[in-house]
Amino acid sequence: MLLYFLIIILLISYCCEAQQEIRKAVRAKKNRKIKEAKKKIHEGQQAVQRVKNQAKAPFDRAEAKINGKYQNTRRKIVAIENIIQS
Repeated sequence: MLLYFLIIILLISYCCEAQQEIRKAVRAKKNRKIKEAKKKIHEGQQAVQRVKNQAKAPFDRAEAKINGKYQNTRRKIVAIENIIQS
């Protein structure tokens, strides 16, 4: 009789360990899927940012060119004003 109880307890223990291993495997798979999804989202965000930067590049260059011409013109005007005042 004692032997039967011992065998039943060992079977229950084995089943519990097996369920725990299954839970660990499911958790690991879920975490792996989440990590892969986050990686894909990050790659997508980087792709969007690259496209935005490529779209803005011509406007940024034009703005820099306009600002440079404006500053040169201001410099010339100040130089002319200094000559007139002297």
